[in-house]
Amino acid sequence: MVMELISGATLFLVSLISVVILVSLLSRKLSPSSKKRRPPGPWRLPLIGNLHQILTPKLPVVLRDLAKKHGPVMGLRLGQVDAVVVSSPAAAQEVLRDKDLAFASRPSILMSEISLYGNLDVAFAPYGAYWRALRKICAAELLSERKVRQFSPVRDKETMSLVSNVREASRGGQPFDLRRLLVLCSNSVTGKTAFGEMCSSELQEQFWR
Repeated sequence: MVMELISGATLFLVSLISVVILVSLLSRKLSPSSKKRRPPGPWRLPLIGNLHQILTPKLPVVLRDLAKKHGPVMGLRLGQVDAVVVSSPAAAQEVLRDKDLAFASRPSILMSEISLYGNLDVAFAPYGAYWRALRKICAAELLSERKVRQFSPVRDKETMSLVSNVREASRGGQPFDLRRLLVLCSNSVTGKTAFGEMCSSELQEQFWR
């Protein structure tokens, strides 16, 4: 019985590794960016790329060590997204000032294309006339001084409600979750300013989860 379990686990691991390698090879072959010239960079793992190297609390130290090895302009693969890390003043000046238009757009990812109807929102829309028009609309309708003053009573009311909730929760002398109250207050302000009404308790619980 034990030998059967070991052989089954071994077969499963071999199959899983084979599938990962096959998917990686196919993604490289079918990806339109696979034929582009990339800056030098560290070796990439299948599917996750270099995520295993940068998911660390010591990210600046890791990037510094990688830049010493691969140069001031370094290419990383974050899942299915290519990224370029610049770590010298001259290269940063070229990216941010000399060729800023070429690097102004955001990467198009599958999640944003599906959930945001083809990257039609202001956060993921490619740089150009459409994005500039969205920015003007947001600045005029959401972030203008008139709009900020218009929603001031909503913020004041929800802030006083937050203070009351904190007072009620602290009366018993028992510890309470302040972060949850802050999130609920933020959701209430957002709901009233964006939709004109407060989110229901069921929706607030879903946001908190």
